[in-house]
Amino acid sequence: MHHTSLFCSNCLEQDNDLNQKVSQWWKAETIPLESKTKSNDPEVLLATKILNTTCVRQTDGRYETGLLWRDDCSLPDNRSQALTYLNHLVNRLQKKPEQYKKYNEGIQPDLEKGYIAKVHLHRQKDTGWFIPHYGLVSPNKPDKIRRICNAKAPQSGILLRFRQGATAIQGDIEAMFMQIGVRQQDRCYLQFMWRQPNSSELEVYKYQRHIFGARDSPVCANFVFQQTAKDDIEDHPNSLEIIQRTFYMDDMVSSFSDAITAKDVKDTLKNGKFNLTKWCSNSREFCEQMQDDLCEPVEELFMKGFHQRVLGVYWSLDEDKIKFEAKDRGNLDRKTGT
Repeated sequence: MHHTSLFCSNCLEQDNDLNQKVSQWWKAETIPLESKTKSNDPEVLLATKILNTTCVRQTDGRYETGLLWRDDCSLPDNRSQALTYLNHLVNRLQKKPEQYKKYNEGIQPDLEKGYIAKVHLHRQKDTGWFIPHYGLVSPNKPDKIRRICNAKAPQSGILLRFRQGATAIQGDIEAMFMQIGVRQQDRCYLQFMWRQPNSSELEVYKYQRHIFGARDSPVCANFVFQQTAKDDIEDHPNSLEIIQRTFYMDDMVSSFSDAITAKDVKDTLKNGKFNLTKWCSNSREFCEQMQDDLCEPVEELFMKGFHQRVLGVYWSLDEDKIKFEAKDRGNLDRKTGT
């Protein structure tokens, strides 16, 4: 793998023309927490109404919202289809017993954390909706298999505002969607089926939190992010603007004149049960202060040749440069590219 330097250091000189062009690019490429969609859009108005009327803060500080339903939404009974998906999944996993075991072991921690709850079929009044799911193994974590709900949502990529301040910082919200509750009456639409190894008994679980892969989960998370900051504005008045401008999904990628502001954001989000962790920074002093929450030990972060991934590119903290991967294309035909 080859890394090519893209840019480095932080922006200290001001160029008004460049600032204007970058600002235009940023507006075109960013998915902000504040929606760009016109406020008279019926779907936006309905979503805003649902969030404003269903978002409540529980006694433990956790927020809960309803799902974002359309007015004409009507779901059929998909139980038989979901069972077919489950049978296909089980058949595949039975050919890889170790993956089947790990997949099954992932159920219990989610139960203990309150992410899901077991459904007692004989007590179930409404069928609700069943979400197909599958296992995903990351090449970066080959020993772990993750349960993914089969609901697709469009995504986009950004990387800027990272070098405006002298202290560049990256952080990650731990299990972001799973920190936001779903109101009780909507949970039956977030069910999934499961069958343990060497068992014919069908088990049904339902999510009690918003799921990764649902189209409305990012919207609900962004709304709750802002609500958390608004509720904490007296103690940390700068957190709201920072949360609106520096988060891409669950990643905080930004830069500051000092690191105190980043800690304020962490404290604000903690009040809403969000854990901002896996920190890294070009400031060794900041990393030493956040040793318990770093993505890697301090010495490894600043080791020569170490690269931290930042939204799809590579950040060398030792050199303080952003780099990208350029694979060797070999002897490609110049006309066809093959």
